[in-house]
Amino acid sequence: MKFPTNTLAIANLYALLSAINAAIAPIVISLGGLAGAYLLADDKSLATLPVSGFNVGIALMAGPASLLMFKIGRRRGFMAGALLGFVGVSIAGAAILLHSFI
Repeated sequence: MKFPTNTLAIANLYALLSAINAAIAPIVISLGGLAGAYLLADDKSLATLPVSGFNVGIALMAGPASLLMFKIGRRRGFMAGALLGFVGVSIAGAAILLHSFI
């Protein structure tokens, strides 16, 4: 993959990726509650548990993620985070398709 070398292309790429990154939290918050309500039959008291898990997960993993990036570098750290995010989204998608809240 060829990376852009001029400053404008790098700035545009950074702006695009920052916008995608900033859109993750609102999407998780809106869809997490809807998916929880969809997967729970009668008792909807745990419908916001996915949103709470998202926030707690971010709070707990911010420190270890920064230590990992310090140790292996930012590029590899972000790649590891993206891989973990992809695995998490895949598991969540499979759970919705299987109608399994757990």
